[in-house]
Amino acid sequence: MTPKTFLYKPIISRTKMKTKKAIITILLVEESREKSNEELEKEIFETLQKNLPMIPWFARVEKVKVIES
Repeated sequence: MTPKTFLYKPIISRTKMKTKKAIITILLVEESREKSNEELEKEIFETLQKNLPMIPWFARVEKVKVIES
């Protein structure tokens, strides 16, 4: 009888690295009431993507949410 060959595959961790996120709240000007929240969100998001803000550690914008309070 010939000895059987066993192939061992190394176990690789598939865990994802955790990221950190910052939540920043800003007050919009009175004129913003003239537009819908969706319009404001789109305009702010696009502007932030094109013109990176001067925020330390900023990598990219992921989401913009406009609410009324």
